[in-house]
Amino acid sequence: MNKKISTQLALVIVFTLAIFFGFTFWIMNKGNNTQQSNVSSVVPDEKITQQPQPEKCQIKAYASKSAKVKLWMDENKSIHIADESLSMLPNYSDTKEFKNENAIVKIIDISSQVEKKLTASSAAKPAEVDITGYAKTCKGFALACLNYKDGIFGDYLD
Repeated sequence: MNKKISTQLALVIVFTLAIFFGFTFWIMNKGNNTQQSNVSSVVPDEKITQQPQPEKCQIKAYASKSAKVKLWMDENKSIHIADESLSMLPNYSDTKEFKNENAIVKIIDISSQVEKKLTASSAAKPAEVDITGYAKTCKGFALACLNYKDGIFGDYLD
């Protein structure tokens, strides 16, 4: 190979590699600077404005002596509340939104006897079950219990 051509070729390869590695390190450094700038940015006191805090979800658990509610279990093991029993739930409102949010419930202290009863039930023939407690999580899940005691919903609430 000609000495002049090989020197020029070597210079082109070295410059190409230098540009490639320089660009790679610049991109990596730019990502790190963006993350660091979010953490260490200081805002003068006069520029701080009070931003509204999002409302915290307040979870309420309800206890009653006993409420006979008609329930049925589908093939996915989801427990549904029959439409006629929705009116027995706390804070009932006759809206489609309320019905959609409360149509499926998780019974947290279900016994094998009640589970068998629900497995044999259907939408056309729901089983009647006594519930003594009801709660709604911040994520929208409805919980029920058969034997309410203080703190029974604690593990399930956010």
